Amino acid sequence: MDTRHTVITAIDPLLDILHSRAIVAISAPLFTDEESFIGYYSAASENSTCAVMPVRDAHTLAETLYQPKTSVLRVHGLKRIWEALDIGTRDVNPDLISDTELMAYLLNPDARDKGLTLSALCAEYLGEEYPHRILDIRDQGYPAAFAAALAYDAELIGNLAERLAFVMTDDLRRLYRQIELPLMLILDEMRRVGIGVDGGKCVKERARAQAELVALADEITQGKTVNLASEEQVFQFLIEQGVRFASPWLYSTRKVSIQALEEVAHLYPVVRKVLEWRDLAQDMGFLNFAAGKTRVHPIWGQTRAGTSRIYARQPAVQTVSRELRYLFIPAPGHVFVKADYSQAQLRILAHLSEDENLVSLFNAGRDPHTETALWLGIDRDSAKQVNFGICFGMSAAGLAARISRVRKSSVDIETAQTHIDAFYGRYPRVKAFFEEAWRELKDKPQTERMTTAPSGRIRRFGTRANRAVERKFRVTLPQQMEADLMKTSMVRLDRIFRRRNMKARIVMMIHDALWVEAPHEEVDQAKHLMRRMMTTAAKLRVPLEVDFS
Repeated sequence: MDTRHTVITAIDPLLDILHSRAIVAISAPLFTDEESFIGYYSAASENSTCAVMPVRDAHTLAETLYQPKTSVLRVHGLKRIWEALDIGTRDVNPDLISDTELMAYLLNPDARDKGLTLSALCAEYLGEEYPHRILDIRDQGYPAAFAAALAYDAELIGNLAERLAFVMTDDLRRLYRQIELPLMLILDEMRRVGIGVDGGKCVKERARAQAELVALADEITQGKTVNLASEEQVFQFLIEQGVRFASPWLYSTRKVSIQALEEVAHLYPVVRKVLEWRDLAQDMGFLNFAAGKTRVHPIWGQTRAGTSRIYARQPAVQTVSRELRYLFIPAPGHVFVKADYSQAQLRILAHLSEDENLVSLFNAGRDPHTETALWLGIDRDSAKQVNFGICFGMSAAGLAARISRVRKSSVDIETAQTHIDAFYGRYPRVKAFFEEAWRELKDKPQTERMTTAPSGRIRRFGTRANRAVERKFRVTLPQQMEADLMKTSMVRLDRIFRRRNMKARIVMMIHDALWVEAPHEEVDQAKHLMRRMMTTAAKLRVPLEVDFS
């Protein structure tokens, strides 16, 4: 680590740079009991420096430091810094932000978590190994080691921002500037605003769910000691119960995922019970978090899903079962306006495949789930699973398991396969589209295998082609395009709410649905704007439609 330019200084020089029109790279803050350290690097002077100040000063100046008004701010993981310091973002100018974590995610959305750390990105894009900080601290001592580390971080961030901007395509740069950066501000505002919950009813539902969990666990394990949340223990237990899994590799990893359970659920009632237990446990996670509260503040993320979907955690409000969504309540004097895209992924599939029958179905305003139910002779809920199963690239075993869970009774693989064959027989261009696109992807050199959505969003497939990779490939384009629809709608909707000085705000999104909390007097206007922004978010060969509840 080159520390020739590393100096320790007070906060004033950094504030002077931030108030100018310079380009400055800045590290996340590091706090000790009494002091805070913030590294910064000025591209103009090529100096890497660390500002040291009392902890209280860093918190007081947090908005000035991490909300650019005039200078261009290069930073790594800015939204996480906002979350940690709990500062607002309403007046931030996104055009002045270069977030290396967000830029790197667009270049490789499967590099989430460890793949998006500063050390990993510096190795990949700068060819520079990140030094061992523990050795630095031992050799240099406090506070010199802290100052040197953070100053060096800032210099790396500055260099990384330049490199990432260079390797991004024009489409990715446009996505970053026009969608992802404005969305980052919206998601952080959603965290701060939160969503109302009936904490008292959450307490009652928690007691009920806990009793059900215990009873269901006893029914499944029959007195054996098994942690049903553990993939390893569930695998061993199910093997002892005579369950045989479809994927051979499970027997080497000895871990069982939700997907692996769903593939054999149609064959084994005990597996269906385990899946039921896990669904209930997911609800328990939310109920434990929300019990006794009046409002929860989920952290909304945009850099974890390979298909670029938005996700929520602490609590995971998107996975709360439909039966418990009544626990979400609007603020006094407000109403939830809930709008969800009608069959978004099927419409996207019609657009991509150009299948005449599927396109004409949507253009005629007919319901695809009802149509599928009629010509397969099944109920609409099962038909819905067939249609979505095609979008998700499910095998016959996976589809059989999914229909079995909906019907609460077993459906065999042969029946599921006839449903899949019938779908492709009715919509042959859908099958041809997937087969042609998959063949084209496999024919590329492994390092060049990549899909590109109409928006320019990419996903890489640099591993050996197999059934699991093909399934990932099949879900990618429909889910990426659905995510782009939602993100575009959120950015446009938030912008027009603010332009009109409305009090309505986006408080929740669940994959293809937006929840807006609006005052009574703004409900009709909010509904009108939601429909307009969502149905015009993209131009497809079929109309986009929105349902309200």
